[in-house]
Amino acid sequence: MVLVAESAGRSELAQAQDESVRLAAQLDEKQAEIAALEEALESAEEALLDIDARSAELDDRQAELESAAADLDARAAEIATAEAALVARSAQVDAAAAAASRPNDPPAAGPVYFENCDAARAAGAAPVRAGDPGYASHLDRDDDGVGCE
Repeated sequence: MVLVAESAGRSELAQAQDESVRLAAQLDEKQAEIAALEEALESAEEALLDIDARSAELDDRQAELESAAADLDARAAEIATAEAALVARSAQVDAAAAAASRPNDPPAAGPVYFENCDAARAAGAAPVRAGDPGYASHLDRDDDGVGCE
């Protein structure tokens, strides 16, 4: 009976040792999995930091682009204003040229008077020729019939 018990005890011991070896192998596998997961987590954290840094760079670039767009909008508004002024000036020059080509036509509205050549230029009438609306001797310093030359 002792032999049976001893044999049973050895069998249990062998089973326990086998179970211990199996569990040790499983433990090694799980520890390897944990190490791999920790490494993956570290890589993911580094990637997240890189993404955060890139996001900050993109935010800065977006702010720069928005500022540049605002500058372009302001410049476009300036250009539109300048174009409108050129169109108005062109219309004044065309009107003055048309008036100069018809020196015998009476003025369209009441008498035109320019205090000085700056006023005549501002109205788009310079140079003012004798017979043109607004011509006056005080605008023609050399008495050649053309004022504000």
